[in-house]
Amino acid sequence: MFAPLQVMKSAPVACVIVIVLVAWGSAGALVTIVAFVAFPPFYVGMMQALEARPRQAETVLRLAGVSKVRVFVACIWPSALPFFVAASKTAVALSWRAGITAELLCLPMDSLGSAVYASKLTLDSGNLLALTIVVMVLSWACEKAVVALLQLSGKAARLAGRGGKGAKQGGLPENKADESFDESSGPTEPSPFAEQTSSPTAPLNPEAAIVVEEVRKGYDGNKVLEGFVLRVAPGERVCLMAPTGSGKSTAIAVMLGAAETDSGSVRAPERFGAMLQTESLVGGLTACENVLLAAGNGVTEQQVREALRELLPQDACDKEPCELSGGMKRLTEIVRAMLSDGQAIVLDEPFAGLDEESHSKACAFILENLHGRPLVVATHDPGDVDLLKARMVGIQAVRRPL
Repeated sequence: MFAPLQVMKSAPVACVIVIVLVAWGSAGALVTIVAFVAFPPFYVGMMQALEARPRQAETVLRLAGVSKVRVFVACIWPSALPFFVAASKTAVALSWRAGITAELLCLPMDSLGSAVYASKLTLDSGNLLALTIVVMVLSWACEKAVVALLQLSGKAARLAGRGGKGAKQGGLPENKADESFDESSGPTEPSPFAEQTSSPTAPLNPEAAIVVEEVRKGYDGNKVLEGFVLRVAPGERVCLMAPTGSGKSTAIAVMLGAAETDSGSVRAPERFGAMLQTESLVGGLTACENVLLAAGNGVTEQQVREALRELLPQDACDKEPCELSGGMKRLTEIVRAMLSDGQAIVLDEPFAGLDEESHSKACAFILENLHGRPLVVATHDPGDVDLLKARMVGIQAVRRPL
């Protein structure tokens, strides 16, 4: 554990007050002691919030070009909020108790602590009882006010999740996983979905090609990819076909820039409409709001709802992820990827858990909304090659020591 935090949690408050009072006088003692008592609950809450971060959702949103500010406000902060609310319910009350104790020892004039001290000297039990009630009421009121402000920030974050993705920014840097994204200073461009072209084939973007050359990648001392090569031309559709555990997800992570390569090179677009193998919807937002958060410029809420209704029941649009079945979540993630303005679409096992009808509808939806973008789908179902009119690329399992 963080050493200063351990000291703060275990040191007697009265002793600390005396030390601070001797070292700095009464001027800084009150603030120091209140911070000394309030910091540990918030620090623990912050550590728990970091562990519970929705990292998969963050990755997908940032790949789609959602700004760091919007990712924090609409994705990270709502997931951290319960931990800070819990910390506030403990820390605010402790702060009042520590503050009164510090005032009692420091004896600043015209303070509650000095009034308590005076009542003690005169044995005025009635005044002591009144002061105790005042402190309890003030502590309760402050706790409620802090919690209300935090909950209000959660509602504001939910509102921030609505609408298009706002400021455009680039994707993950080549072969640099989990680094910050640089904001783009160039003008935003409309989403391919917003163009509503009459044909699934739109003018091809030469920058949308994906080129993976002789990539080696290993984890925990074992090789996963060895000399992996993949070239996907603008507008081309590819199915990565291999059994489970053969390295498809690793290949996807390398293409997206979410995993560093041990050797080899990767050239890919700046922005991706991506879907990961694990769930990556933002809790607290509805299916419609999840799609809107990552949607490209020019995509309206009406378009999002119409797209969702092609694959989901009508009432699913306004349900949060916790209210959706596993298949509905997968379909929502497919819609989110396709309605983003990613220059390429990369989907990792997108049809897992879908019934045959939903599977076919999802493939048709993908083809309808590609708009000339290259498509890479990791799958173990040979039927997806025909459904997506794609080229099959196999991955040979390596899984041997480096």
